[in-house]
Amino acid sequence: MSKTNERSAVATPQIHSIKKKKPTQEDRVLQYLRDHGGITTMEAVRELSIMNLQQRILRLREMGYNIVTEWEVSPNGARYGIYRLQEES
Repeated sequence: MSKTNERSAVATPQIHSIKKKKPTQEDRVLQYLRDHGGITTMEAVRELSIMNLQQRILRLREMGYNIVTEWEVSPNGARYGIYRLQEES
C-alpha cells in the first residue's frame, strides 16, 4: 500500500457540527417586545443586560421593524420612553 493509501485508510471521517447562532442584542430586544408589548431603558438593563437600548431600537428600525416611542412621566416627574412594536404583517 502506498503512503497516500495508508493515510486515507486511517483517516477518520470529519464530524460537521452545526453551531447555534447566539442571539444578538437586537434579537433579544425584539423577542422581549413580542413577549411583553414594550420595553424601557431600565428594563433593557435589568432584564437583558443591554446598556444602549436606543442603539438597538435604531438598528431594528433600520431593519424594517415599526417601533414607536410612547412617552410617560414617572411619579417623581421624570420623563421616559417606552418602545413598542407595532403590528407585524
